[in-house]
Amino acid sequence: MRDVSVDPQRLAELLHGQAPVRPAQGEMSQHLSAWLRDDRGGLVEAPTGTGKSLVLLAAALDWVRAHPENQAIIATHTRQLQSQLAYDVQELSERGLAVLGTQADLVKGASNRLSLRALTLELADATDPDQRRQTPRELREFLIFLLARLVSARRLTEQWEALSVDTVDVPMVFAHPSPSRLAGWLHRLSQREHGEFTADHAFVASLHTDRVAEALASGRIVIANHALLLAHRGDIAERAERAERLAIFVDEAHDLEGAATEALSLTFDYQDLERIPRAIRRLVRECPKHPALERADQAADRLERYLVTRTMPAAANDALDQLSETGAALGQRAATLASPYSGRRISRPTEALRAGLERAIRDLTHLHRCLAAYAGDPEGLDRAGRWAAERFFAASALVVDQESAVGPIVSALDEVLGSRRR
Repeated sequence: MRDVSVDPQRLAELLHGQAPVRPAQGEMSQHLSAWLRDDRGGLVEAPTGTGKSLVLLAAALDWVRAHPENQAIIATHTRQLQSQLAYDVQELSERGLAVLGTQADLVKGASNRLSLRALTLELADATDPDQRRQTPRELREFLIFLLARLVSARRLTEQWEALSVDTVDVPMVFAHPSPSRLAGWLHRLSQREHGEFTADHAFVASLHTDRVAEALASGRIVIANHALLLAHRGDIAERAERAERLAIFVDEAHDLEGAATEALSLTFDYQDLERIPRAIRRLVRECPKHPALERADQAADRLERYLVTRTMPAAANDALDQLSETGAALGQRAATLASPYSGRRISRPTEALRAGLERAIRDLTHLHRCLAAYAGDPEGLDRAGRWAAERFFAASALVVDQESAVGPIVSALDEVLGSRRR
């Protein structure tokens, strides 16, 4: 560590002109500097308004200045604090700390990070005479907004917002008349659903993208949230084992338990399953004929015929009706389907939902194998055109995401309730 530390009081003055001296802020700063110098962790408790965020930012600046390979991650819990910290970084970079403009990055998770692959493919569908009828006018307008925001972004916060598909970063005019419809659009455009362009110097668009893990690894000062930190705990732990010079500052640490529960919970979205057959059909239309794609098309057709029956949503509603707490509002109900503390007695709705999940994972696994066979055959993916290949990668990302979401739920039910005969 350098002998001269960044003073959080000076950062406050750069932001606000005049700022009251806060002794507690200086004391926190001294403790963090000592902990970083001695390579050990610590815990600070301070009331709201003490200036903790600027103390953390000052400590992060100290850390990255100390060695060219040092990196700092500042993790917050609330979106409001994350946005405020991002705004402070932008203002400081424009008022004398230009280094922040090149070294800081606001990183959101794959569910809230824009996929340029998804945006490109959606724009292609929206302008294709044979497909645009399936793209609502409101969605076409939203796609144009996202593209315009992306190419016109100049300031730091504008650039970060342009890469976001978080509802808080989108004008609410697009939520009218249905907020749930907007949420569905945003999810369709996320890296979680469609992945992202792979690095390819021959493909210009790929040079402007990065996945979440890449963004976490490349930024010198990364602003993230607790859930993202926990979701990538494996990558972070691996880097720590390799003795990489990484400092993690966790703000609002009292909310870590809730973030851990959210990040480590097994979840899947039924609407994502419903999108798979359409994605596979579009892929089959755009690629040269191949036996593996024909099998994938048949598997997608079976999955769609099953999903049309709405068996799983009906079973989920029955389970909530039977097992959730009395008086819980619709949309906010929760139920325990299985627990090692409640024995192995299985309700009829639980059994129906479990059977539906097992059916889904069989179809997803078969689809995955078909797509893998197509990719591994020299007469398959290698012969597809550039955009057909991108359709393949997008459809594969959707299938793998759902397989990795549903599979662990089925395994957890088997572990608690015992395996069913299949």
